Amino acid sequence: MIQQETYNQEIKALMMRVFEEQVDYTQEGYQTFSQVLDDEDYMKHYLFYTKREDQLLGVIGLLDDVIEFFFVDSAHERQGIGRELFNYLLTQTDEHLIVHASPNAYGFYHALGFEDRDEEVTIDGLTTKEMMYLRRCSYVPMNDPLYIHYHDEEWCVPSHDEHYLYEMLMLECFQAGLSWRTILSKRENFRKAYEGFDPHKVACFDEEKINAMMQDAGIIRHRRKIEGSIINTRIFLAIEEEWGSFDHYIWSFTNGEIVYEYDKTRSELSDRVSKDLKKRGMKFVGSVTIYSYLQAIGVINSHEPICYKYKK
Repeated sequence: MIQQETYNQEIKALMMRVFEEQVDYTQEGYQTFSQVLDDEDYMKHYLFYTKREDQLLGVIGLLDDVIEFFFVDSAHERQGIGRELFNYLLTQTDEHLIVHASPNAYGFYHALGFEDRDEEVTIDGLTTKEMMYLRRCSYVPMNDPLYIHYHDEEWCVPSHDEHYLYEMLMLECFQAGLSWRTILSKRENFRKAYEGFDPHKVACFDEEKINAMMQDAGIIRHRRKIEGSIINTRIFLAIEEEWGSFDHYIWSFTNGEIVYEYDKTRSELSDRVSKDLKKRGMKFVGSVTIYSYLQAIGVINSHEPICYKYKK
């Protein structure tokens, strides 16, 4: 059970015990920490969330958006209690959280998704490093650096680069029915198989190349999708020829404007784009796939309100 509690002797005892067992500090550091915990007038300003079963197992103490205390009983480490407490905390606040982490906890906070914000400092015998947790869209797996980078640096960023527009169209068509995480993990392999996503080379792929790709375990070995990608490439080039660039074509559907919306998987816009691409002969370009594509290239910005990238 996780609950909110006011500062009390049980919380104090757990934090002091774990601090003494796990943190290698000087006598000055121990004295400083002990004095802080003894100052009840100061500690009463903190909000504490605790994890309990038959006894107190863990505690988080924060003031505004700063986590100053985060301890799990040593006998119950590596049981997911720390992550459970932190995940609960995320449901109670929409702030970007800051923590002053001790050296032995750097790895733990990195695993939770915190990023270094400053160098190590030692004050009154206590060594800490300031870290920040940037709240991202709720679906982002915080244990996947590749996905985090994609979310932070690419997803919903408006792109007018022909090469990128083509690459993402190819990847999104392969993603249909699969998780985007799977596609990201195979992205480099796709780049090799698709000649660096050069549409002029891909348009010339023949049966021999298709058979070779069907033997490539690094990509999605789906014959119809591979064949469809070649067809789509030729149509992509035809659109470039007609419109001067695929960029002009795809952004014309919104007159160059970004659409801000989230919590959808298709829309009137994606229906129109999908319908036009299908009419031109493209494969695997249903409205849901095209909606995802429009998000990928920034025509649609779908970052959630809690996310630090919201409407950026």
